[in-house]
Amino acid sequence: MIKSKYIKDILEKIIETESDHDLLSSQLDYLEIKDYEYTWTGLFVHFEKKNRAETFNGIDEKVLNGLIIKSQELELDAEATLFIKGGIIDYLEIWSHSGNYPKHEIKEYELIQGWIDKEITTHNRVDG
Repeated sequence: MIKSKYIKDILEKIIETESDHDLLSSQLDYLEIKDYEYTWTGLFVHFEKKNRAETFNGIDEKVLNGLIIKSQELELDAEATLFIKGGIIDYLEIWSHSGNYPKHEIKEYELIQGWIDKEITTHNRVDG
């Protein structure tokens, strides 16, 4: 089980509108954070699967992106992208639009679904 409220909130928000929402949500109870890797511009959070985490049927890899993170602790917004590998949530990447990300967990934040249309590369923001 993921103990970080910040990371769990991000995962729940980024998957809430996915067609595979139920399956992804059920995985959260069987994942633990393996490690945090802070960089100058963001954070990588790798997960490990515990027993009984269900995998996607027929989907090996998937990328869910476009979650915007707003916080007083950030110079500008940050964005979160979730990577699924082998049908299981694999890792989360958070990167700051300013290029500077704090080396600690953000305590106060707002999460906004802001889908990215890859074909025309514009941000479509939808408050959620």
